[in-house]
Amino acid sequence: MRIWLFIFSFFVVSANSSLLFSQIIGDDALHKVQSGQTSTLEGEFIAYLADTVSPDYATAQLEALGFELGYIDIQPFTIAIVNQPDSEVLNELTTQPEVLDFEYHPDLVDSAYFRDLVGSQDLSPEEARAALERIIQSQRSERLFIRFNYSMDERAVKTFMGNFRSVAYEIISDFPRTINILVEPGTEKDQMLVVEELPFVKYTALIGIIGE
Repeated sequence: MRIWLFIFSFFVVSANSSLLFSQIIGDDALHKVQSGQTSTLEGEFIAYLADTVSPDYATAQLEALGFELGYIDIQPFTIAIVNQPDSEVLNELTTQPEVLDFEYHPDLVDSAYFRDLVGSQDLSPEEARAALERIIQSQRSERLFIRFNYSMDERAVKTFMGNFRSVAYEIISDFPRTINILVEPGTEKDQMLVVEELPFVKYTALIGIIGE
């Protein structure tokens, strides 16, 4: 088994503290990791799951083995539509069996920008307020967010969306699927071996804490 160490400052290092990859980490925190100023949280580790596993299936399998579960972060692959396809196309898209659910969210309007823009005009307070309201209203729009079934990973979604050439989209959510597993302190490595035998588990990681 390859033991990984997950650090709370959003990066992963190996057990001997050699850096594997990092995300959003300050110089001070990186220096502490490289100099070995880390410790391991006892009684808990993280399981990284396959991209197509559902939360119900994963939790049922782990609980059947007697594991106590902590934080669960299993989100479906999610996209946002960034253009204005025909309503018929969107209706066909959102009624496909691959789609878990969908919803519209209003786009945020930069009201401060438009307030400054209106303020630069020679308008009375009443006229400025009315103009600002009209501008903000005209800028309001909604974006369609689509969440796919848990069995859909990035490759499957790209293939699926290839059937809807008129629809432009961006990926909103494609995060690693993880479950924190609580165990008796001192048994972490042995229990990680057990969990890694499950076919839907990619690998496991110890949870590390950067020293003060």
